[in-house]
Amino acid sequence: MTRALPSNPFVGRWRITHTEMWDSAALDLVVPAFVKFDADGQGECRFIAVRAWLDCRVTERDGAPCIEFSWEGVD
Repeated sequence: MTRALPSNPFVGRWRITHTEMWDSAALDLVVPAFVKFDADGQGECRFIAVRAWLDCRVTERDGAPCIEFSWEGVD
């Protein structure tokens, strides 16, 4: 019996509003900063001059859903 994949509560486009390293003006240098997770396990991230393509996997950590991803991108 195979275990069903957890549903992905992260699907959608999420606005990056702040980080410890950069202020909002820096984050939004080229486009408004965001990370996007698609239902097919792919995604995209943009901030400052970085554009990244994500390979995502939904999992659980301490009983709560989380998302892990690897990425490839350009600056």
